[in-house]
Amino acid sequence: MRSQGRYDFRLIARCAAVFCLCVLAAVAHAGDAAPPEEGDAAAAAPAPDEKEKAAPPSKDKDWLRGRLTLGVDSAWSDRGADLRFDQWLEFQVDPPTCPKLHLRGSLWLLEDAIEESDRSSAVRDINDATREDVHFRPLYLYVQADDLIGHSTLRLGRQRILEGAAYNRIDGVYFKQRFAAWDYYVFGGGRATIFGDAFESWIGGGGLSVRPLRGTKLAADFYYGEDDRRSLPQWAGGRFAGDDNLLALSLWQTITPNVTFFGRYAWYDGKSDDIRLNLTGYVPCLDVAFDAAFRSRLGFLGDRVSDLTGYYRVLGGLPKNDTYFLALHKPIGKKVVFSVEGEILNVRSDVGLAQSPRDYARLGAILAADDLCRGFGGSVNVEWWDVDGGESLWTVGGEVTKRWKCVQVALGSDYQRYEDRVIVYSGPDALNPYRYSLTYDMLPYYGQAVLGGNTLAVELHEDIRSVYLRGKWRICKDQDLSARLTYEEDDSPESPYWRAIMEYALRF
Repeated sequence: MRSQGRYDFRLIARCAAVFCLCVLAAVAHAGDAAPPEEGDAAAAAPAPDEKEKAAPPSKDKDWLRGRLTLGVDSAWSDRGADLRFDQWLEFQVDPPTCPKLHLRGSLWLLEDAIEESDRSSAVRDINDATREDVHFRPLYLYVQADDLIGHSTLRLGRQRILEGAAYNRIDGVYFKQRFAAWDYYVFGGGRATIFGDAFESWIGGGGLSVRPLRGTKLAADFYYGEDDRRSLPQWAGGRFAGDDNLLALSLWQTITPNVTFFGRYAWYDGKSDDIRLNLTGYVPCLDVAFDAAFRSRLGFLGDRVSDLTGYYRVLGGLPKNDTYFLALHKPIGKKVVFSVEGEILNVRSDVGLAQSPRDYARLGAILAADDLCRGFGGSVNVEWWDVDGGESLWTVGGEVTKRWKCVQVALGSDYQRYEDRVIVYSGPDALNPYRYSLTYDMLPYYGQAVLGGNTLAVELHEDIRSVYLRGKWRICKDQDLSARLTYEEDDSPESPYWRAIMEYALRF
């Protein structure tokens, strides 16, 4: 009863805060508003997530703009087939009589027409996580009002929070006010996802940023979230485990006109959690663009509120680790670009193979050319992974493209070689029930006392080859038709696979 009363009180308090914020914004006098600064439209636009892309700035005559996409996606093999239709509508409404009022929306609808594959089939679509045949997913849908209180932005509805300590999607309210050298924002509402709605999982936060010097920006962001996945509250460290908070301090610094720096330090529930450093720029004397990054996880990332877990539920807990990344881009003449990038992950906590990730090194390169001769172009790419524990992957691919006035066609191919070393149990099958019961929630090779040493190291090799043909036809200024056909074969019994994708796009 106490926990229920505490939950109800927090729910009432958050709803009251959101209501007061909306009332305060609505009664403000819009006539005293300052003109919006450049970049305000970009700040109000949704994040480029999944299919979310911002439209061009509004014009007086273009009060309704958007894009409608109709697509079909099919995959099949000798052991199964999958056919799916999808429609995506993105729109922006700017009423001519209300220049400070805007409506933004992006709606995604998917229908399963044919699904003749089992759960382990390679042709099964990744979105088939439920038994529903029709999926409706509003990516964002909100009303925006500009300059209700000074130079400000107010958004109500489903939206992405582009700023702050967590990158999330909410059904709620967002308010930001800007001044000459500083600004602040607040948000609150129910957490929302495109795979399901969790309206009882309330989140909120805010932030403050200042610009003390030209080219310098400092920001402090706070996030608080609840998660209703736990039916019974769990006491952990003097607090309920059903809510989390994250505090982040960030710095943006322009070092030279061609080099910028970004740094962020984050605390999770009052403990050091994560540090990120990023340096991007351009070296004129070498004609090279670069991107260097460093990230250090200072604490173990386990089960948290969904907005803060990363890939926890897919890969498992993330131990303390350091990641180093470097990318270089070098033009060769006017039509060729050579890019190379490398990444190293070093796990600082010895947690064994049962935890992810493992140490790895990755190196990749691509050589791309556009319109070399009579509309012909192409690219060649290679990539190599070396993962601790005997796992490795290397791939090579390329494509040739041809452009005409309204048509573009590309023919490409990829080859991947995957190797892994795994430990399997070689004992009698009759002992499996006892082995599973005594090593519950553990990987088999962690129960050596039960396995009795009956393990065997196995080297796995997988060769994956694919060929694809894709094209795009620009029917007219506002209409496109694109298609892609892929053939793939590997060493599995279900091989080969076919996949065909077609999409029609209409811009209005």
